[in-house]
Formats: sequence, structure tokens, C-alpha cells
Amino acid sequence: MQYIYILESKSDNNLYVGCTNNLQNRVKLHNSGKVLSTNKRGPFKLIHYEAFLNRKDVFNREQFINQTGERSI
Repeated sequence: MQYIYILESKSDNNLYVGCTNNLQNRVKLHNSGKVLSTNKRGPFKLIHYEAFLNRKDVFNREQFINQTGERSI
């Protein structure tokens, strides 16, 4: 299973969109500061996720969200 997720930074209220095949572990990595793109913005709250059967679909959805700004799901 592949997941797209949206995290909200508790420190600055900004949103981050990402994808993974292990959602629980990925959120833990973000909150422990081990993800370079978000390591200074945590802690995070998971506010939305969607599950997909394949990587192509999840990356297409991530691209759509990032291009359209559809972050108020």
C-alpha cells in the first residue's frame, strides 16, 4: 500500500505533503527531525492521508495537490 499524507507543523502551522509506503514510520521520522526537508519545522500533526495500490497513483495525487494548492482537504 502507498500513502499520500499531509502534515501540519505545530510550530508554524504550515503544511507539508509527502508520500510513503509506511505511514506510521514516516510520521515518526518527521517528528524526530530525521527528514531533511522538515527537520526544523516540527513537531507535526497528521491531518490527512489517502491510500493507493501503486506508486504511480500516489505520486500523481501528490503532484496534483502540490500544483493546485489543494491542501485544505
